[in-house]
Amino acid sequence: MFTFITNIPIFRRLFYAFMLAAVIPGVVIVILGLSFVGRLETRSAATKDIIEAAQQARSANTMIQTLNSQLNDLYNRQYQSTQPFQAADRTAKLQQMQTEEKTLARILNNYTQNYRLSDSPRMQGVTDNILNDDAAAQKIVDAQRDALNQALTPNTGSWPQYQKLFDTTLNQIQNRASLAAVSANVRTINSANTSPYAAFLSAWNNVTVNTEDAENRIANVGPSQTTPIFIITIIAFFSTIMVVIAIGYFVNLTITRPLRQLATLTKRIAKGETSARAQITGRDEIYMVATSMNNMLDNIVRLIQETQSQRDTLQGQVEKLVSEVSGVGEGDLSVQAEVTADALGVLADSFNYMVEELGSLVVRVKTVSHEVETSTTTILDRMTQLVETEENQIGQIV
Repeated sequence: MFTFITNIPIFRRLFYAFMLAAVIPGVVIVILGLSFVGRLETRSAATKDIIEAAQQARSANTMIQTLNSQLNDLYNRQYQSTQPFQAADRTAKLQQMQTEEKTLARILNNYTQNYRLSDSPRMQGVTDNILNDDAAAQKIVDAQRDALNQALTPNTGSWPQYQKLFDTTLNQIQNRASLAAVSANVRTINSANTSPYAAFLSAWNNVTVNTEDAENRIANVGPSQTTPIFIITIIAFFSTIMVVIAIGYFVNLTITRPLRQLATLTKRIAKGETSARAQITGRDEIYMVATSMNNMLDNIVRLIQETQSQRDTLQGQVEKLVSEVSGVGEGDLSVQAEVTADALGVLADSFNYMVEELGSLVVRVKTVSHEVETSTTTILDRMTQLVETEENQIGQIV
């Protein structure tokens, strides 16, 4: 892996590093955004379901009271009023009430299947959200379940009992039963706190209250919505930092450190350490520079060694030449330096030529000196003769 990275050119390596440093935070932001949008959609769906459940509960509550009020109005109009319903109007009113009763029964049955917080699949998101926000919300779930059981349990629930008594009363009115029989049922329906209607209305009020409480809880932003986003944000933040640190580490490992090694190498070379070499791996530009520097150092060392060798050779040749021509200083002009093909060969040849010319000059000087000596002796002899002649002449004159 490291070798593969060091084989990538520096520009591409830096480009990839900066691209990763830019793309990874972008990807993290996109993930955070998608996560947040997903949670918002989940929360929105749960909010929509609980709002619908609350609306259905309130609608059912209103229909319960309206239906019971219509039953009382029908009873009062038919048995208490001086202007009772005509047969056709009574039949139409009864059919309307029966239709509304069936509608209410369908709503209640649908509510049990779709809006029970404890076990309805549709309300699973609502239950999860409110329980994640506050574990104490389990009381709301349990209270709604108990209220629905109290109201809608077949045979024993307050709604089946009320529905049975309600249908019986409608049938009595439709069949024009006696006032006493109908009045007994109406009084049973409307008796305070003990009637099936009062029990059913109280139970359904509890269902409505608990559903509205869940609605209020789901409408508020709670820990179930903020905590995951906060945790994901922290994880994304530290993950981004770790990725950037890892990118910086690889950049330092593959670029900065080799450059520091090259800088250290130049300092060692400046101090005269010609044996220092750069140890760089990979095939990037730094490796090429290091290879060039190593080759340059090898060439410099080779040139130094060749120079030293040439110096030693030249020194030996100079010493040999000096030893060969040292006799000239003592007057031996027969000395001949060895002429070689090296740089000192011309100097030796020139020296030999100089010695030869010097010897010829000495010979000529000796010849001239000998001639001068001969001439001087001749002159001296003649002068001696002249003096003797003069002395004879003087002696004769005397």
